[in-house]
Amino acid sequence: MQQLAADKYVSQLQVQQQHTAQLQAQADVQLLERQATQTRRHIVQLQQARQELPGQRLASQANLSRDQALLEQERLETQTRSALAIKSPTQGIVATQLGKPGQAVQAG
Repeated sequence: MQQLAADKYVSQLQVQQQHTAQLQAQADVQLLERQATQTRRHIVQLQQARQELPGQRLASQANLSRDQALLEQERLETQTRSALAIKSPTQGIVATQLGKPGQAVQAG
């Protein structure tokens, strides 16, 4: 381009415009390269997260199963405690209840 300007085929303004356009194109290429690098990094992060999902799902299922087992155990314990029946040797009506549920008592 400089040779064309020296031979007066193009003006110095056109040379400067072309130089500015070239610098802008280089800046655009650098920006696109940075964006491509960021995109590749993001893709790698997403792939890693996707690879972790099956393990996270298994851990969540294990936690759910454990919680369900604990709830079932608590349900059975509660059912067992509430199913305790006291039998009297004679018929009658309970007038006063001296003990409270869960209270320790002595035999006799």
